[in-house]
Amino acid sequence: SSQMPTGVRNSLADAIPGLTPQNVRVVVGDVGGGFGMKTGIHPEDILVAHAARSLGCAVRWQADRSDDFLAAVHGRDVLTHAELALDAQGRVLGLRVRSLANAGAYATGTTVAIQLMIGPWVTTSIYDIATIDLHFKAVMTHTAPTAAYRGAGRPEAIYITERLFDAAAREMKLDPAELRRRNLVRPEQMPYKNAMGQTYDSGRFEQILDQGLQLADWNGFEARRAHSRANGGKLRGRGIASFLEWTGGNAFEERVTVNVAADGYIEISSATQAMGQGIATSYVQLAVDVFDIPPDRIRILQGDTDRANGFGSAGSRSLFTGGSAVRVASERTIEHARQLAGESLEVA
Repeated sequence: SSQMPTGVRNSLADAIPGLTPQNVRVVVGDVGGGFGMKTGIHPEDILVAHAARSLGCAVRWQADRSDDFLAAVHGRDVLTHAELALDAQGRVLGLRVRSLANAGAYATGTTVAIQLMIGPWVTTSIYDIATIDLHFKAVMTHTAPTAAYRGAGRPEAIYITERLFDAAAREMKLDPAELRRRNLVRPEQMPYKNAMGQTYDSGRFEQILDQGLQLADWNGFEARRAHSRANGGKLRGRGIASFLEWTGGNAFEERVTVNVAADGYIEISSATQAMGQGIATSYVQLAVDVFDIPPDRIRILQGDTDRANGFGSAGSRSLFTGGSAVRVASERTIEHARQLAGESLEVA
């Protein structure tokens, strides 16, 4: 059960002496949900494969819910002290963050990368903060390890920054939405490189803010609060937060194979993995736009390293990387078909 079958194949070949990727086949069925936890291989996967190979028979291992809580990775455990400096007009002058990140009893590569790199990458969020001072430590403890599990370092980084903006707004007696507006990265700054060296290719953050404020009737809050007080003394509050999602896993290539079968069906094989996000449906829609045939004539094949190998599904990359590959592969198939048809029919 994996969202990155090729990664499991390669890790298994590395872990067991005498194996090579060429003589390992990984077949993935219904994953049922990945959320990052199923990006890599787990110790039990290696043990089961080694036992089956050594004994020469099928070996089955199945975790119950308690096993999973004990053996699988946990999401996040970070202790942070943070400071924000602003000028009299509410413009941020600098951000300082000090964090201790619990990596658990044994650290994985994903654990360290998330805590020390991917989380800090988005610390400045959608705000133009030029000066930062970040210091992160990953600390090993006696707990279950933390690693990729829903958001992978980004929510806690964003949470810190948003809490600082709220604290600053209270201190300066400014509307929290207005304080954020004064510090947003502007469209004319695109492409924008933040202080951690990450490039934003596009974004109209103030426009999104304005839409949210309008839909929430932000300016009508005081009237709603007064009405609630007058009707039974009910308490009413409001909050605002922005979020920036770093995606893609820095892997911007994906391999897709398109096969036009003799029965008139089109098979598209991809190393990305369906895991509850409906990616197969999206791929069909992209292919239909190119081939102009009914959706039921397209088959999406995933989860078999004998059919397709690539980076896989992680970091919300499946649609914009794998989907782009489906589109390009479909267009190239049409072009190749035209050449074959031209030769067969002796026309341009």
